[in-house]
Amino acid sequence: MRGRPLGMRRDGDGFCRPRRVAAFTLIELLVVIAIIAILAGLLLPSVDRARRAGLSTQCLNHLRQLQIGSLNYSHEHNDGLLPNHYVYGTTDSNTPYQTSYSWCPGDARRDTTPSNIQSGALYAYVPTPKVYRCPADRAIAWTDADPPRPVPRTRSYNLNLSLNSVWQPRGVTTLSAAARRNVDGIFGFIEVDELCILDPTFGMYYGDEGSSAAFWIDLPSDRHDRAGNLSFLDGHAERWRWKAKKIFLQWNQAAREDGDREDLRRLQAALPLPSDLP
Repeated sequence: MRGRPLGMRRDGDGFCRPRRVAAFTLIELLVVIAIIAILAGLLLPSVDRARRAGLSTQCLNHLRQLQIGSLNYSHEHNDGLLPNHYVYGTTDSNTPYQTSYSWCPGDARRDTTPSNIQSGALYAYVPTPKVYRCPADRAIAWTDADPPRPVPRTRSYNLNLSLNSVWQPRGVTTLSAAARRNVDGIFGFIEVDELCILDPTFGMYYGDEGSSAAFWIDLPSDRHDRAGNLSFLDGHAERWRWKAKKIFLQWNQAAREDGDREDLRRLQAALPLPSDLP
């Protein structure tokens, strides 16, 4: 006897009729897809905000580690601050002028390996290369290979030029000298705009330096939703939201009047007291 056809059933009269199989209609499937798309549209921005917040938190942790390492250096070097002397000539960025040992020699745009970080004065106290780079920094450097290959940059942070640098003679060279102003209000390391970063010093004029005081020597980064991170000499780090978007045009660029100048004054207020003041 032949078996019943697949998908057929025998009714009470002995006739075989098609079996009804439960299934979604096309309209039902489209409704489900539309609901999923709406939910994804509502959830993805929240997920992205959480991801960005997580990167900013990691960056703050990196800055804390660098600052604590700097404090340990001072404790082991008779209160002296990290050496911060390595800068490049303004006319030829390929020609470095290194006056003495630095916390981190090198050029963030050109360094494709952590070798310069490892040769710096800070590395003995923070011996992890990835800590010198913000995880949200997407800037790249190009290797010397043929053809050149892009690699993530090795450094995102600079050190306040007013801290033990011959390039700012009004700055301070010891923690004790910095302590004339509360050290929890003096910034140390700071995120730098990826178009601006070069050597490891973050230059700033003091607020009393006449017309120069209205200029950014270097520009801070605003990669964390128009905010940037910086550390302070007591070892803590903060996220500062800027009043104006940071747009790098050139070194020594004038602060704009859209809140940018207020940001500049805020950061100038976080410099140590000049050494030439009583």
